[in-house]
Amino acid sequence: MSTWKSYTGGKLSNGAHAAYHQELVSLMEESTAATLHIDTLFPAYKEAVALELALIKKIAGSRHTVTVEDANARCDSWLRAFFAVRKGFGQAPKGSEERGHADALLAIANSYSSIMKHELSKQITETRGLLAALEEAKAGEAVEAMGLTHLVSQLEQDTDALEEAIRQRNREDAAFAKQYGTLTATAQRKEVDELYQQIVTRVNAYNVVEPSEDIEAFILDATATANHFANVAAQGGTSKPNLDPGPGTSTGSDEEEEEEEERPGGL
Repeated sequence: MSTWKSYTGGKLSNGAHAAYHQELVSLMEESTAATLHIDTLFPAYKEAVALELALIKKIAGSRHTVTVEDANARCDSWLRAFFAVRKGFGQAPKGSEERGHADALLAIANSYSSIMKHELSKQITETRGLLAALEEAKAGEAVEAMGLTHLVSQLEQDTDALEEAIRQRNREDAAFAKQYGTLTATAQRKEVDELYQQIVTRVNAYNVVEPSEDIEAFILDATATANHFANVAAQGGTSKPNLDPGPGTSTGSDEEEEEEEERPGGL
């Protein structure tokens, strides 16, 4: 008869902690809650783990974040191209038509030279200002003569796309706040750990009074999973605890886990 040693994953990052407990959820589903005698505990544990994962994904970034980043990168590329072309024309000899076009845009370029260094909302506002300035008669003629008409048009389109992506991200943030309030992944992992500890205690208790091969097999699988994630924690500079299931009815404790994890030379 084996004893399932408690390992909450206290030294794991939030992401690894959630991944570890999600693996345990899968193992419990394979073994079935009824077999493990955790019918009432398992649904709450599964829901708690799912919520932790959702909170972590939110911290990692909105699903619109990549869209915002891509749109911003395109805008930055168009802006760099605009400034580079104007600067290139500015190298033409004084008095030349090319130099005249470049000089016509010099004041505008200088006014917006730091545009890409600003946060997104300010960058969008300044890009709108740049686009408006380039529509003025003399500047517009220079833009056309330097072959920048298409570039300016694309910059305007991608600025619109960037603004819409930010709007969608903000809407998602608002919806998330409405659904979860101020709940954090760090706080949620404590809820996961508490339910996990209750499950460990219950499974070990039933493996004493009603031992079965199915429970034994589950404990071995859960231990292998714990060992994998303990190695993940150990790679971050923490010694690996001894989690191999042993005889007896002790379930282990958080204090024991912490001591094992910090003990030099642990298995």
